[in-house]
Amino acid sequence: MVQTKIYKIGPGTQKDAFETMIHKTAEALLNGKTAAFPTETVYGIGASIFNENAVLKIYQIKGRPPDKPLSVLIGSAKDMDKAASEIPDFARLLAEKFWPGPLTMILRKKEEISDKVTAGKGTVGLRVPAPRAAGIGAADGAAGLSERQPVRRRRAEIRRRCSKRPERKN
Repeated sequence: MVQTKIYKIGPGTQKDAFETMIHKTAEALLNGKTAAFPTETVYGIGASIFNENAVLKIYQIKGRPPDKPLSVLIGSAKDMDKAASEIPDFARLLAEKFWPGPLTMILRKKEEISDKVTAGKGTVGLRVPAPRAAGIGAADGAAGLSERQPVRRRRAEIRRRCSKRPERKN
C-alpha cells in the first residue's frame, strides 16, 4: 500500500518549513514517487518526466488511457528549451504574456522526452502553472479521473485515489 504524506502549506507556513516540504516533495519525485498539488485550475498529479515508471503511475492512478498525453509543467518560460526542440517566437511571446497561468502550448518535443509522457506523439504540452512548478520535469495529469468524470476533484478524493493504488514493482 502506498503511504501518502500530506504537507499543509498556507499563509502561516514558516519559510524554512515551506522549503523543507518543497525539498522533500522534489526528492520524492526524483525517487519515482507521485505528488498531488494545486494549480490555478485543478489539482494535478505529477511525477518526474525523466522516470518512465513514475509517469506510468500517473496513468495508473487516473485510469487514463495510454494514448492521451500528459502536460509537462515547467518553472518558467526559460525551461521551454529543456523539453521542446523548436520554439517559435510567437510561443515565447505567449509565454511572456500568459505564464504563469492556464495556457498549455503544444510544441515539438525533444527526443529525451519519453513517449510515455507524450503518448507516442512528436509534440509535448508545456505549461507554467500558478503557483509555479519547481522546475522542469513534472508530468501532470489533472487529478480528475479519466473515465469521463469531472476534472475538478476535492482533495479528499485525490488523496483516497492516490493512497489506494499499490506501488508498481519492477
